[in-house]
Amino acid sequence: MVIVAVKFVRLMSAAAIAASSSVLLSVSEAHAYIDPGSGSVALQALVGMAAAGLVALRLFFRRVGGRFGRRSRDTQPGAGGGQHEQPDANASKHS
Repeated sequence: MVIVAVKFVRLMSAAAIAASSSVLLSVSEAHAYIDPGSGSVALQALVGMAAAGLVALRLFFRRVGGRFGRRSRDTQPGAGGGQHEQPDANASKHS
């Protein structure tokens, strides 16, 4: 099921790129004004895409690392990953 979804997303991405390219390349002449705020919106979009790409790479490499048996510090035995020593219940009775 996941493979079908990935193929669908790739197909839709290719279709969107083809449609966008054909629209952008078919415009012969445009009489338009781009205000100064447009540059900041474009810059914000680029920064957002870069951040999303970095997060996607981080998640991808975490998944790949998990497949090859790499463990994080918290899940290794003896590393104190959530295992706390219980106090002795009889210690307070003998004092």
